[in-house]
Amino acid sequence: MYYGYSYFSVFFIFFLFFLLILIFLLPNYSKKDVVPPLTTQNYAITLPTNVNNTNATDSNAVFQDLIIQDGESGSGGSALDFGGSGPDQVPVDFDTEYQYKNRRVAGYFVLYLSNENVNNSSGNPPSFYFRVVDKNDPDSTNTTLSGYNKGFSSLTTIPGSTDSQSLYRVTIPFNVPSQTSGHKLTVQIAPMRDTSTISNGDIQLNSAYIYYY
Repeated sequence: MYYGYSYFSVFFIFFLFFLLILIFLLPNYSKKDVVPPLTTQNYAITLPTNVNNTNATDSNAVFQDLIIQDGESGSGGSALDFGGSGPDQVPVDFDTEYQYKNRRVAGYFVLYLSNENVNNSSGNPPSFYFRVVDKNDPDSTNTTLSGYNKGFSSLTTIPGSTDSQSLYRVTIPFNVPSQTSGHKLTVQIAPMRDTSTISNGDIQLNSAYIYYY
């Protein structure tokens, strides 16, 4: 009985010690809301102009900034007006705080997207690649994943969903080197296959967040 109690005590102490080490080693993420949710409303996404890419792979998919539209655009989604009259568009991006200016920054974006029963010209649900670029990095002008890859993810939607509140979660990791001019982290999108019959606003963004350290 005494041996069992002593064994349990030693095991518990080692467990606490391991847990403390793990807590100290884990990064302390900062979380920021990049695109706040608008209850049941979503933000319409402007699709890339290269939507006729019918055979995209990891190496040749062409990326463009992920652009959302406001409610003035008339293409579905957002009830928010970004400012001024008429349609406005903004990229999904984030400037890190000053303390991170000359530091390597790592973390991930989390996007919540919807697809309202949209298929491409082949009858398949649309699929996309997502990546994060640092616009202050000279290499970020390379539009292919093989030319600039600091972390990426992909999404294949499910056909037949007519509920705009059924959301897909996409997590996009990134790890970017230090920049003397700071960091401007921007989410980009590329089609994985033909999306030529999909209109702006068919794919929508509900909200976006960044976690970084």
